[in-house]
Amino acid sequence: MDRVHWLNPGDSLNVGDRKLTAVRPPLFDNPTTIGVYDDKSEVFFSADCFGAIIPAPAQNADDVAEGDLARGMAGWAGLDNPWVHMVKPMEFSRGLDGIRQLAPKMILSAHLPPAMGRSEQFLELLATFPYSTPSIAPNQTALEQILAQMKGES
Repeated sequence: MDRVHWLNPGDSLNVGDRKLTAVRPPLFDNPTTIGVYDDKSEVFFSADCFGAIIPAPAQNADDVAEGDLARGMAGWAGLDNPWVHMVKPMEFSRGLDGIRQLAPKMILSAHLPPAMGRSEQFLELLATFPYSTPSIAPNQTALEQILAQMKGES
């Protein structure tokens, strides 16, 4: 297992010309979720955090209309992280500040097109989520309608 490295938040791994640091993302759907910050490229690989439900595929976050992006991030956060409405905003803010201190030039989320130069904007948006109305997932009827639309049956 010489190629496997178990990292906890704050741990780093030197990999040639760069250092990778394990970071707890402010939003996560699993207690073992870890993001990774690359100090050379100044990129934050954020796992599920900063994800968004967007209306169409996009090459980068700048290709998504601001309103669609904000609504999509709020929707994703509420469905993927329903606990965000139960946190103390000041404690949640400390998690946001950890990312803010890294000042990543790019965010690469598993559920969002690449986002260059948007870190502060995204952190400010995430700061509002504890105050937002909790999301309610679609019921079976709504799911069937969505699937029918995807198949072009409606």
